[in-house]
Amino acid sequence: PARVKSSPLKVYSNPFKERLSVGFPDPYSGVIDVFAADGKLVYSSPFDHHTRLLEIPTTNWPPGIYLMRIRGEQHAVKLVKGGY
Repeated sequence: PARVKSSPLKVYSNPFKERLSVGFPDPYSGVIDVFAADGKLVYSSPFDHHTRLLEIPTTNWPPGIYLMRIRGEQHAVKLVKGGY
């Protein structure tokens, strides 16, 4: 299994409720994926090296634990959606 390394991404509002903001400190391009705790893909979006901030709408996601990663990288971020 792949090990989870610390991510170069800056994630804002974690735990989150209605929206998740992902900041990219360096020019980078790829695809960002978010998985629910059961392994189901709940979000996927390509981004390019011009992207500095990605806003992910999460209103329809149930409260719980999620894992966000950049496709092809071993960097991952554990996310928590609160039920407040």
